[in-house]
Amino acid sequence: MVSPEAFGTAAIQFELLLGTILFMSRQGVRNALLRVNGASSGVQNMSFVPILVGIPLSILSTIGYIHFASNETGNQPHFRPSVLLYALASIVELLNEPFHNLCVSTIFLCIVVLS
Repeated sequence: MVSPEAFGTAAIQFELLLGTILFMSRQGVRNALLRVNGASSGVQNMSFVPILVGIPLSILSTIGYIHFASNETGNQPHFRPSVLLYALASIVELLNEPFHNLCVSTIFLCIVVLS
């Protein structure tokens, strides 16, 4: 039902934008939290860093992508609202990051206690 250009933009370029924002925002914190023993206030505090990094990164990436997209890509119908929707989706996903990190640290603590 959609053109190959629109499908390619959504399936590849938008997903690349989303993946880049999420990876750059949270992967370093996730790796650092794997080395912390137990659920502590440090884990909870560090869990908010991806949000603080991700929101400005999302805004800058969105502005950069809209500005530097090719004319063929930028002239597709509903291009800008779609990019903004993907940026908003990345921010919503980053808002769940503290809960994810708390669950992972709690599960890790249970595994350590049970072994």
